[in-house]
This record gives sequence, C-alpha cells and structure tokens, in this order.
Amino acid sequence: MLEKIPLFEGVQQQALDSLEKKLQPRSYDKGDLIIRQGDEGSAMFIELSGRLKVYSTNEEGKEALLDFYGANDYFGELALLDSDVRSASVIAVEDSDLIRITRAELMNFLQQYPEANLSMMRALAQRIRAISQNLSSLAQLDVYGRVARVVIQEATEENGQLITPKLTQKEIGEMVGASREMVSRILKDLRLGGYITIDAKRIIVHRKLPTRW
Repeated sequence: MLEKIPLFEGVQQQALDSLEKKLQPRSYDKGDLIIRQGDEGSAMFIELSGRLKVYSTNEEGKEALLDFYGANDYFGELALLDSDVRSASVIAVEDSDLIRITRAELMNFLQQYPEANLSMMRALAQRIRAISQNLSSLAQLDVYGRVARVVIQEATEENGQLITPKLTQKEIGEMVGASREMVSRILKDLRLGGYITIDAKRIIVHRKLPTRW
C-alpha cells in the first residue's frame, strides 16, 4: 500500500510493512473537513481513494482553490516537519478513504529507518518544484495556456483516453486566476475544434491541445 506513495518511494518493503501494521484506514464522507487552515498540524494523511479539494481562505473570507487530491496523494506533511499551523484546508468532495499518520508515528519510523529520510526529502523537493512550475505558469502563460495546463494535469488515462475528474468551469477559473466566463469560452472553442468533449463535467481529451490559441 505505502509503496505506491511517492513520499515512500525507494524505502525497503520491510520498513513500509512495519509502518503499515500501525495504521488504520479512515473513511470520510463527502463534505467532511479533514484539515482546517490555521489549525495545529499533528498528523499527515495519505489518500487511498476518493477526491479531495485543497483551498485557502484570506482575511476577508474569500476562498482560493489550490488543488485536488486523488488516490496515492499525500498532504499535511509540512506541519509535521516544521510544527507550524496548517497553510490550507482540505475537504472531501467525494467519499474518501485515508490513512492518518501522527507526528510521533512518522518520527519513530524515520528514526528506525533513517534511509527513508532521503526518500522523503526527494518527494518534498519534487513537490516544491511542481509548485514553482505552477507559479511560473501563472506568471508566463496566458489564460488559454493555464486552462490547457490544468486540463492535462488533472487528466488520467482511462480506456486509452485522457479524462479528467469532474471539474466545473468555476473550479478551473479559480485554479488559473480567470473568470468562469473566460474558461467557458476557451472550453467551447476546444470543443468546436474537436480537441475535447465534456460529459457530466468530465473533460475528455481527444488529441493534443494546441500550445497557443
């Protein structure tokens, strides 16, 4: 189970088995708040199934959609390492199964299996690199480029096609810093061009999206 998680890539199976024995999956219903921005972080989570939304809230109460998580994603690890408060909230948008790892469990594991520290550092570096790339795309790409990037990032292969999970135009707009109307126009143009179709809010990519529009 844990061997599928990027955070533990390269860690010996024996070490992962010893940690798994101490962990129990927890089920969350759609709408359950898993972590709240500003709360103390005492555990990290690994997602086994379902879909989660990550968002932040400013002082005026306005929400900003940051990301979605799916199976084999992990979150909450930074608060365990620096003892700071949560930087974002995470809510279940579908019924989800997660594994919760407390700070004590993680630290005991890293002390017992110090080689796992390198794997965690590598995974965290990759996550930081991905965040930097997203920030760069917001600064350098036009709205079309940012929308196309989100579609490709969210899509996974199903039966030979790239298909996203359910995404509303409002959610895409929040992720790329654009209005829902602008996103709607871009998706409509891509549909008319035969690049995509949309079925039950899932975007199906039929051919490579153009680099510019």
